[in-house]
Amino acid sequence: MAFQHDAMGPGGPVGSPVPGVPRGITRRALLGAAASSVVASSALARALQRAGSESLDGVSLVVAQHELRTDRLRLRDLRRAQGVDGAVTPFVLVGVTAPGGLAVDEEHTGWVRTRGADGWSEWMPLVFAPSERPDGDEAAGGAPLTSQPLWVGWSDAVEIEVPGAIDGTADVHLLRETPRVLGWHGNEVPASSTRAPQPLIQSRESWSARDFKGTPQIASELKMAIVHHTVNRNGYAAGEVAGMIAAIQRYHMDSNGWSDIGYNFVVDRFGRAWDARQGGTHNAVIGGHAYGHNTATTGIAVLGDHQAAWPSGSAVEAVTALAAWKLDLHGCDVAAPVWYSSPATGKSGTYQRIIGHRDVGAAGGGTSCPGQYLYPQLGAIRAEAHMRQLGLEDIPLSSIYAEAVAWMVRADITTGTGSPPRFRPLDVVSRGQMALFLWRLMGQPLEVVPHGFLDVPPGSFYDDAVRWLAGAGITGGTGPGRFGPADDVTRAQMVSFLHRLAGEPGDNPAHGFGDVPAGAYYEEAVRWAKAHGITGGNTEGLFDPRRGVSRGQTALFMHRLASRKAAWATGADTPPSARF
Repeated sequence: MAFQHDAMGPGGPVGSPVPGVPRGITRRALLGAAASSVVASSALARALQRAGSESLDGVSLVVAQHELRTDRLRLRDLRRAQGVDGAVTPFVLVGVTAPGGLAVDEEHTGWVRTRGADGWSEWMPLVFAPSERPDGDEAAGGAPLTSQPLWVGWSDAVEIEVPGAIDGTADVHLLRETPRVLGWHGNEVPASSTRAPQPLIQSRESWSARDFKGTPQIASELKMAIVHHTVNRNGYAAGEVAGMIAAIQRYHMDSNGWSDIGYNFVVDRFGRAWDARQGGTHNAVIGGHAYGHNTATTGIAVLGDHQAAWPSGSAVEAVTALAAWKLDLHGCDVAAPVWYSSPATGKSGTYQRIIGHRDVGAAGGGTSCPGQYLYPQLGAIRAEAHMRQLGLEDIPLSSIYAEAVAWMVRADITTGTGSPPRFRPLDVVSRGQMALFLWRLMGQPLEVVPHGFLDVPPGSFYDDAVRWLAGAGITGGTGPGRFGPADDVTRAQMVSFLHRLAGEPGDNPAHGFGDVPAGAYYEEAVRWAKAHGITGGNTEGLFDPRRGVSRGQTALFMHRLASRKAAWATGADTPPSARF
């Protein structure tokens, strides 16, 4: 059956029949200005078999540890396979390289479909992103115009639509896997001690990595994590992942001529993190994933095409945990933007610590990576990673306390409780803890006057704080000689403490709460707190003065007070961590 080139649909070519052997095909037809088609079907068997044992264009093909083999074919060689019957040796990955090349800030897309056990696949994008490569001499060893490797799973035929930007000959790479890799070895990278816990990371031995060609280069510092997607099909199985990573490494090293796989880490859709580029997970290894921005960055690649589909929740969680730990390991605060300058691309500026490849793609952007469905997740990933770095995994990003607790940690007001530390937002705060929070809020002022409370042991964690509270007139205790450090703080006590701390501003409007008696010791404090948005009462429109205050509510009240200058009396001392 003659090959038929049909129209392009919004997602790529549509309607092409299962191709037979193309007849009378020429290089001009294959590589014209418009997108052209290359068919590697059963007719290519003999050519592919020859390619597996010969050196083509001086490139010797070497079998990897997984027996993954790259077959390099000039497109012009396809003509000699016309009319030949036979079966193509099954392959798992497709790629195309061509001489010449595109500007580094250009991205072009071809299309690929393959034939597997269930017939022909949908058309999949074959992305040519010249900005996704190493810097300097390492990149010089490979073709300047190289598609990203496309993992297609077990296939025995392929149809490729080559973008019109390719002008000349090109090489088609079909990566074979013999035998198929159906599992992986569970070797894990040893954990390190950081506030953000290290996630489980599968070692390079887990996917039978080849050794780095030469010596890995280590940067003096790490500044950012750059997130990518690999633009592979999304429905891969868990047992295929080790083979996928090994295949990408083989393509990067043998098709592109790089020293190793370009990414520092790989994350799969099942939430597993994998050590990729050699040099040590604990070092600032210079990768080969973002041209001009490989030094002082770490590249995290998510397996899948996230221009076409949302990443799994497990993958997002794995990127979050990995980035939080890796940046924390190198002293990088996810919440603190950083300046980065790239002489290679001329691109410089202040960046977030966790960014997408498109943010530094090249002078003109140049790439959609990590895809339209993964890129919008980066804001949430940054926020959640920041909480991990604070050591407070029990405060999810969606929590109403998240911003307030993060502020408390940054201001050294709390370090959490227990080991490993957690904030425990639902626990009721004690008077001893409350004293400590307020004292730290105000910069831990010294007070030499004894407090006189018999139930506050000298040297206790709240001793200095209670001494200062008593000296500043913020508390007089709960009875003669008694502070009650283990007692729960009530909502009435809380607003009273904060009102006195702020200098007891008066002339506040009515509060409107039916459960706050006129003349109560806390009435004016409630008026003040309501007027300045420090509390709005409970969901029933009441203040609930006798209810204990949780640690999460305490964080909210203190954060609001530290954010509202108008809530402080004229001349009152304000905290060094104030947000106004």
